[in-house]
Amino acid sequence: MPAFVLSTCMDVVAANGLADAVLAVPPGSASRNAAKQVFLDPAARALYPDWAKVAGDTVAHLRLMTGRHPHDRALFALIGELTIGSDDFVRLWSRQEVMVKSHGTKLLAHPSAGRLGFAYETFVLPEDLDQILVTYTPTDPETHAALSVLALGDRAAVHASAPAAALPTVRVAE
Repeated sequence: MPAFVLSTCMDVVAANGLADAVLAVPPGSASRNAAKQVFLDPAARALYPDWAKVAGDTVAHLRLMTGRHPHDRALFALIGELTIGSDDFVRLWSRQEVMVKSHGTKLLAHPSAGRLGFAYETFVLPEDLDQILVTYTPTDPETHAALSVLALGDRAAVHASAPAAALPTVRVAE
């Protein structure tokens, strides 16, 4: 199951390999911020077939966070960056919508896996109320099958990057 943790500013602060594969955002990328990805990455419109809904939900979530954290400099710096970089963000921000994103559905047009449909749930982390865990559950057999393929790719990448000594030795009986 893809799972990742978002900060108040929507930075992806932790993610399992399957989440990285599904979100098509490499670890260490500048797009590890979900809000920046939606508004500043041109590939986001292709990744999210329902981009307008994703964008509106993202802005409404950021509005919620600014109400909860009115003195968070990093959060307001993010809003400033999005305001400068995206007319769509400015238009949506002016609506002043606020929303708690606890569950819903998400459709992705993955660059290699194709159409992926998910139900998502968010959970506040008890140790840090400013972080949320997001989990994606496949909504159809095709997405489930695609996740299996993406998971295999993730395991292959781990083995390819592991030192040879760390890999198990396979002996063939003669």
